[in-house]
Amino acid sequence: MVFFCENLLFLCLNRNLFVIFQISLYELKCSINRLFRQSKLKEKVYKILTWIPQGKVVTYGQIAECLGDKRLSRVVGNVLHQNPDEFKYPCYKVVNCKGALSESYAFGGIEAQKRKLESEGIQVVNYKVNCHEYQLSDDEMKIIINKMKI
Repeated sequence: MVFFCENLLFLCLNRNLFVIFQISLYELKCSINRLFRQSKLKEKVYKILTWIPQGKVVTYGQIAECLGDKRLSRVVGNVLHQNPDEFKYPCYKVVNCKGALSESYAFGGIEAQKRKLESEGIQVVNYKVNCHEYQLSDDEMKIIINKMKI
């Protein structure tokens, strides 16, 4: 249990009380709001993954654009690396802007990502996919963006 009292954040474990750190109520509210926004962002990223059709890939930047800010590409990568369920949220379908696979793919590395893409009929050459052939088009991305608004 965590509770806040007089600028101190407390943690109660097994009937022992520990003072974690001194924090203002404003700082605590800001931290909670930031965590809430991060949680919502993760949910949106994972939801987008479920809308990528078989045989197609998207880039980190395309997902960031769906979230409303192309500058979030690296954030998208960090979220994907924390993917809780590789089967429910197919993060292997995300490549960089040049079509390159991720050396640090969370579920078995670059070879595992390559195998999964190839199992969907996506040709991988030198650990890259041809974005002109396999990447979702702008029109297809607009459909996903519209789903985000629902």
